[in-house]
Amino acid sequence: MQEENAFKRKYFLPHYSCVYPCVRSPSTLAPRSPSPQPPDSLHRVNNITTPTLFMGGEIDWNLPILGREQMCQALKRLGRPTELVVYPREYHEFKTPSHIKGRLERCLDWYNHYVTGDATPARSMPAPKM
Repeated sequence: MQEENAFKRKYFLPHYSCVYPCVRSPSTLAPRSPSPQPPDSLHRVNNITTPTLFMGGEIDWNLPILGREQMCQALKRLGRPTELVVYPREYHEFKTPSHIKGRLERCLDWYNHYVTGDATPARSMPAPKM
């Protein structure tokens, strides 16, 4: 038990408290946790009218793909132009050269179609292979 507490003091608390100075121990997190309400962005999804392109890595731990899937489905149900592209075996920072290139090309295609008014469709590329 002492080793576990020493580990937390050495690694967890110094790094966590420098990001959140009000937190001195993990036990103080529970009272400060938000109430179980829908996230603000999903709560106001009716107000979103901008064509939206969601992209991410399949194993992204920084921004899990689940939130993007939920937002994409909500926008599709409202009839908003939206697309979700999930790159297999990719984390938050892409490593595969073809995925990096594909992501940049998709962004450019999306921009050209919806911002500059280019007649070519935004989805000019096939989805990444699993």
